[in-house]
Amino acid sequence: MNYLQVRTKVKGLLNRNNATDAQIAAWVQSGLQRIQRELRCPAMEKVVSVTIASTYNGLIVPADMVEMIDILNQDGDRVIKDDITTVIRSTRGIPGKCRIYYRMGGKYLLGPQPASGDVITLVYYSELGELVLDTDSNVLTEIADDLVTFAGLVFAGTNYTDTRKPDWENEYQRILGDMQGTSDADELSGGTCVSPAWDWPDDSVGYGNG
Repeated sequence: MNYLQVRTKVKGLLNRNNATDAQIAAWVQSGLQRIQRELRCPAMEKVVSVTIASTYNGLIVPADMVEMIDILNQDGDRVIKDDITTVIRSTRGIPGKCRIYYRMGGKYLLGPQPASGDVITLVYYSELGELVLDTDSNVLTEIADDLVTFAGLVFAGTNYTDTRKPDWENEYQRILGDMQGTSDADELSGGTCVSPAWDWPDDSVGYGNG
């Protein structure tokens, strides 16, 4: 579904003549923000490759990152989070194979410091795509429009103190639980590498460093 179709669905189920289009849009947006806080599924995963520049001063945290999953060094090995003192000490001296990291403000510090030209991989849960135009869609409106719909209805129910709000909340939690359960099962079954339950195109892009 696109943004207009989701709003139309919310408006139809709400069935209130005093609900404006602006209110419907606001409730859908609030619902998306809630989902973004609560859901962690493969469709939200993103992989970016960072090529270290000669003026390396840490990796910039991606602007759309919700939660980090993994950082992989130039050999594809997992970089482990450590305390800031240990990481800073490990950055002194010649560049080497990164093994630990620490987040400081808007950057990730890697230790030992990677060399110019090394490629570091970030795997993380990303924000949902922004909905502005009627024709816009994102991964959730494409694979779980019902979750977005009931998330929006819950906020509408709060606004009107609607007696149907508990039913909408229960349906939201049921769909969320189904999706999270499927995602968790994927993570726990088979080997350490899993395939997403839902595919989304263009989920691997380049990203610069600072």
